[in-house]
Amino acid sequence: MFNLLSHKKTPLVSGVITVLLFAFLFYFDTLIAETTDKGILAHQFSFTKSEALIILNSWGSQGRGLFLKTVWIDYLFPLAYATFLSSLILQQIQKNPLVRTGIRSALMITLPFLVAFLDMIENGYQIVQVMDTKGLPNWFFLTTSVISTMKWVCALIVILILIFLYINNKRMKTKA
Repeated sequence: MFNLLSHKKTPLVSGVITVLLFAFLFYFDTLIAETTDKGILAHQFSFTKSEALIILNSWGSQGRGLFLKTVWIDYLFPLAYATFLSSLILQQIQKNPLVRTGIRSALMITLPFLVAFLDMIENGYQIVQVMDTKGLPNWFFLTTSVISTMKWVCALIVILILIFLYINNKRMKTKA
């Protein structure tokens, strides 16, 4: 995996794949939420069964069916963005001798894959909700939203790490 991440073309190829998959997901989200203003993101943060039911019912059977037919893309997307972000982090780490080795570097490189893992768990919870909303307990909906929140917080940390590494590397370059 490290060889893949450190390959010179990995950021470009995984970045293009990430953008394409994001475009597909965005397009399908607009189709799912065609009759309402609440799409998949709103569903992720519904937190309660009643709110999730309102959102899912607003999608209608056609929107829920489309979600189930296209959710496989949302399993490829996390792999693509995790590869993209990890390869960018690795590139920045390789430019900086102060953080090149150690557990901190390993954690920074693997954090995007934690985000992807949380995203995939969240997708599984959403599939179950779309297939059987009424028979699920309240905690199931809360758990989905907590996982989603954890995913987005970790994603923000990844972006902040990238910004920090980039700025730090620019400073080191200007000092040299």
